[in-house]
Order: sequence, then structure tokens, then C-alpha cells
Amino acid sequence: MVARIEIFRTDAGKYAFRLRAKDGDVIATGEEFKTKAKARESVLAMLKAIPKAKIFDLTDTPSIP
Repeated sequence: MVARIEIFRTDAGKYAFRLRAKDGDVIATGEEFKTKAKARESVLAMLKAIPKAKIFDLTDTPSIP
């Protein structure tokens, strides 16, 4: 299995997405949206931004370059 992004309905009836690792564990969850179209739009925007994203460690340790 490869990593996957799932769009799903929350208990509140809204739409959200989650990222699952190869082993099926949930490793990230997005916010809730009123429409499935907005959730999908958010996923696509995230995928477009990821290749250029920088990691910032906001804990006491130095940031990852």
C-alpha cells in the first residue's frame, strides 16, 4: 500500500481529509470544511505547496534546514 489522502465526513457532517502512511496509520488530519469541494481544493493546494515547503521546528530545538 502507498500513502494516501482520504476525504471523509466528520461526525458533525462536515468534510475533512487525512493523510495515511503506507501502514495505514493516520499521520495528519486537515481542518473541517462545509463542502466536499472545499476539502478537495484544500488537498490539491497542499499537494501543490509541499514540494516548496520548508520545515520549521517551533520547539526548543533548532529548525531543520
